[in-house]
Amino acid sequence: MPELKIEELLEKELVQFVGLDGAEDSFDLTKAHTKIATVYNRLKKILDKEIVIKIHVKKHEVEGTRAKYSVHCRLECAGFDSFGNSTQWGLLTAAEDAFDTLEREAIKQLELKGGHGHSRKQRGPKLKLKRA
Repeated sequence: MPELKIEELLEKELVQFVGLDGAEDSFDLTKAHTKIATVYNRLKKILDKEIVIKIHVKKHEVEGTRAKYSVHCRLECAGFDSFGNSTQWGLLTAAEDAFDTLEREAIKQLELKGGHGHSRKQRGPKLKLKRA
């Protein structure tokens, strides 16, 4: 399965950015695009299904030359949803943190459902211990 580039992902609406007004630093935006393309291709290989990642970006407050951003990601797939969120000073930092969280959460959910290729044991139900 060939890896898709960010241009293809955006064109096919497999990755959707909401809330970017074009005033963001083009370097940060390019780096964020590269990171989400990498995450998308990794998760697509793991899930082996068609996936869509929606990314909502919100600019909160500006202090000097920096701005605080919150990035909320949602991975949608047949019978599977996963989320990643982050609020940081700077678009690139917030985006990378949210994308990493999204990837970790998706992998953790797969392992718990038993759908991941690793031989890791599935966790059982939590037992409540009675205290004396």
